[in-house]
Amino acid sequence: MRRLLLIIPVALSLIVIAVFAQTLHTLDRSIDPPTSQAEWQVFNAWAAQPGISGIVNLGGVPTSTISVDLLFLVDGNEWISDTVSTQPDGSYQFSKVAALNPGEAYQVSFNNPYLDPQFLAFWYTPKIETYSANDSVQMAPFDIENIPQLYPPDNFTATLPVTFTWTARHDITDSYQLHIMNIFGEDYYSPLLPYTDHIRLDTLPIELSYDELYYWEMVVYSPDGGNGVNTDFFGIQFTDPYEYIYLPLLTR
Repeated sequence: MRRLLLIIPVALSLIVIAVFAQTLHTLDRSIDPPTSQAEWQVFNAWAAQPGISGIVNLGGVPTSTISVDLLFLVDGNEWISDTVSTQPDGSYQFSKVAALNPGEAYQVSFNNPYLDPQFLAFWYTPKIETYSANDSVQMAPFDIENIPQLYPPDNFTATLPVTFTWTARHDITDSYQLHIMNIFGEDYYSPLLPYTDHIRLDTLPIELSYDELYYWEMVVYSPDGGNGVNTDFFGIQFTDPYEYIYLPLLTR
């Protein structure tokens, strides 16, 4: 009888321990780090911490050790409020973020100061125009893959029409814009181009002139309004096709 009384509490204890261990195992599995980008976004939203967070991709793949800045914007000026590096899963988190006053904004940016050709020259996310203390804001993922320019090559003299070509990025939701400019402030932006790798100019835009040195580059936009510029910066001049056409001399 005494042995039976001793066995019963021991058995009950083993049952309690087993149930507790199973509970711990279940909880442990529920907070395992995610392995895919989609899982990370769901996990990050569920376990959101106060601050501003997001994911940086390179060619559609989350990329680590990329420096991103949190810009503070007011009255047309900007300051770097904080700088962090992306984690192995491509994520970044700005945790010390002050509340915004009316007229102020935040923006996350990537900058490529050494013009590494695998990256864009820069990228800017849409602005965050309202933010209260302890808010948690998750930005849409953005991609810093470059856009190699193909034709015309650098220092090219073109006779219109001319077709500009580039290597389109992997993301078919991208839109593009051809930008041509010079050091004197002459500036031309093409219409916004849905995902493509070329644009043809048949006539010289009114913003530009013949026989002037210009530079062309590609601007890229994501559906949420983020935008960036590629690293290439090719020189081009346009030659007037009628410049060397002369009328024959009239003779008697």
